[in-house]
Amino acid sequence: MATGAPSPAKGGGLVEALWAALAEVPDPEIPVVSVVDLGMVERLEADGNGTVRVTLLPTFVGCPALELIRQGVARRLAAVPGVHRVEVRVAYSPPWSTDRITPAGRRKLAAFGIAPPAAAPAAAGGACRAAQRIAAPVPPPVPGGSLAALGEGRSAPGGAPRTGVDGVPCPLCGSRRTRMENAFGPTPCRSLWYCLDCRNPFEQMKAL
Repeated sequence: MATGAPSPAKGGGLVEALWAALAEVPDPEIPVVSVVDLGMVERLEADGNGTVRVTLLPTFVGCPALELIRQGVARRLAAVPGVHRVEVRVAYSPPWSTDRITPAGRRKLAAFGIAPPAAAPAAAGGACRAAQRIAAPVPPPVPGGSLAALGEGRSAPGGAPRTGVDGVPCPLCGSRRTRMENAFGPTPCRSLWYCLDCRNPFEQMKAL
């Protein structure tokens, strides 16, 4: 799995300090993960004159938090000793993918209560295509019923299990007896799920 490793950069020890600074820039929508955790930093360079250039990959086209992220990156890098100028560029090629999220980022998402995304679909693009799917209504749990009564074996649009069988692992208790409640979460790239064991709702970051 790709971990969002950046292109080679120049600048020696200064670049190490810059990476440490970038690791402190949070995602405004999920503040427990940084732009480094999400694999948003495609390239970082520093020349001998104190100029720093960084290229960011938006998590999806039209991300409402992108400007806040740009400002946060510029502000934090400008605070690094020896930096006199910061240039922040946004690129859409290569497109960002959830496969760029680092292992540490995935652990932080799970600890925060958001299930990490599965492996990205082979044909995924830069936009959050999963958000375009329309989820069929999911029946509520049947008191005293079996998994068959809940629709075992059926799938919601996009292949997501409609019952708890082989569902997304619950980040709260680890159970796979989960089901998708709604493909549309609080942001375009998150869906809403429900755990049939701990009976808690949770979100999952969609794979793209």
